[in-house]
Amino acid sequence: MGLMPLVLGGCSMLQTVYNNSPDLAYWWIDRFVDVNTEQRPVLIDDLQAYQQWHRSTQLPRYAQWLQQLQSMALQDVSEEQSCKVYRDIWESLPTLADTADAGMARLAGSLTAEQLEHLRNKLERHHRDWRRDWLEPAADELLKKRIQRTRERVEDFYGRLDAQQQRLLRQQAERSPYDVSLGEAIRLRRQEDIVATLRGLQQQRPAPDELRRQIRGLLQRSVMSPAPAHQAYVDRLNDFNCRAMAQMHNSTSAEQRQSALKRLQKYERDARALMAR
Repeated sequence: MGLMPLVLGGCSMLQTVYNNSPDLAYWWIDRFVDVNTEQRPVLIDDLQAYQQWHRSTQLPRYAQWLQQLQSMALQDVSEEQSCKVYRDIWESLPTLADTADAGMARLAGSLTAEQLEHLRNKLERHHRDWRRDWLEPAADELLKKRIQRTRERVEDFYGRLDAQQQRLLRQQAERSPYDVSLGEAIRLRRQEDIVATLRGLQQQRPAPDELRRQIRGLLQRSVMSPAPAHQAYVDRLNDFNCRAMAQMHNSTSAEQRQSALKRLQKYERDARALMAR
């Protein structure tokens, strides 16, 4: 319980965003690789096909999770219950990556040297912005920022937190294994992997099956790190977070739980409406 504020981000326009997701994904990809006129229609078709796959296969899973969370919303939950739901959702991510391999392989195989350089520069600028926000400020300022971000998500779901719940939130943030230096190392490894893999593909010009295999590997590595220390850190952080979510939920009042239930019901209605399109 408590995972959905993080998964769904409190979006009040879920259906609108989802229905426009191919356009939003195209805009995001275009920012990084500067899509050309030949690539554009192929990429748009692939993004629309991916959305249709997601609508028919993944949204029913989300609706089931939302029903499960509704059954938990009005009662205390154990840390084990919270972590099981968290793991189920987290373990669905590789499927999302695997199914994107065909479309991403088509795009990757058509990228030019200029587009790869554009991508490298964009990733570097993006990382500099991230460092400015999360590495350069003082430790106490970063802690305050993390607490504020989490509080906004939790309050969007449960309603206003009282003073005791705010203290709990701070204590959790202070005890969290979150490590900004490890977070940066994970980001840099992933970015270097993207650039190196795409450059290698441009030089090798492999057959379509091999191209798709390498893109699938890249997508899988973006979800499950090949660096044991990095993946161990992610697992440790996930375990802490799902337990913290159970603790926060168990601190909520009956009124707050009703608020959470109504939000989960709304999300389920949205998911089923999207499935019906």
